[in-house]
Amino acid sequence: MRAPGSATATMILGLVWRVTRELLAGARSDSRSTSGLPQSLAGGGSPPDGHEPSFDRSHTPPVVHRETSIAAIAARLSAQSAVQTGYRTMIAPENDSLDCAAEAMALAKALGAAGRQTLLIDWSAVGPGFAQRIGMPDKPGLNNLLAGDASFEDIVKRLPGCEAHFIACGKPQADPALDSDADRLNLVLDALDEAYEHIIVLSDHEGARHLFQTIQGRFDAGITVGDPMKRQDMAEDPPSSFLHFEVNDLEIIRYERSARAPISFKRLGSGHAVDRVPRQVVSQASH
Repeated sequence: MRAPGSATATMILGLVWRVTRELLAGARSDSRSTSGLPQSLAGGGSPPDGHEPSFDRSHTPPVVHRETSIAAIAARLSAQSAVQTGYRTMIAPENDSLDCAAEAMALAKALGAAGRQTLLIDWSAVGPGFAQRIGMPDKPGLNNLLAGDASFEDIVKRLPGCEAHFIACGKPQADPALDSDADRLNLVLDALDEAYEHIIVLSDHEGARHLFQTIQGRFDAGITVGDPMKRQDMAEDPPSSFLHFEVNDLEIIRYERSARAPISFKRLGSGHAVDRVPRQVVSQASH
């Protein structure tokens, strides 16, 4: 992440205080409009008759791209920084037989190397997430923040060897309702929008579906990772859907692994010191 200026540092500090205070006091109402959502989902309920929900906040059809290069995806997302900050991207495997942590790491590193303020979030309500597989501590993390027993300063860390930051999933949720609390989740993501240009959320297939439905599709881009060698007997998402949800106003990127150029990450040694984010950087997120 670029060295923040004084205004950025002040914003992060304010964000930490504001969000931690509100999480401890109780969730607030979602600041983003739900007027375009189906009535059954505006209150967080389950879709009727077993049908999948349709996330149609606008009438703009999704834009679908097919890519075989993480660098190309990073360039596409990086260009969005000229339009908006807090660009949210969900990345998930197309089925639960795949692990796309390496792709998410590569994307975060590429965006950081391009000078974009980037945060990678490991989302898992039940753990253990992917942090330990890349040599990062898995606690404290986002679940701790949602439970009110950790602050941003505790959970935001720098990814060693790159210019991106990282939030682990943290302890498994003791209260199953917390990972379905849309108000709290949106409060945290709205706050992070103010501090980062790009927020990448990584989860397994089912975890991603649950989060996507809980916050009612509030992402700007969705990336599915496929591998022709591990493809299960399941239908691919139709052109206008992401994770089998019908969506509008979403940039969909379908990434297909190439057997000739697999992506891998180097596991950090157990003795590797994890870079902590400077106190003044974390503070900016609280304004």
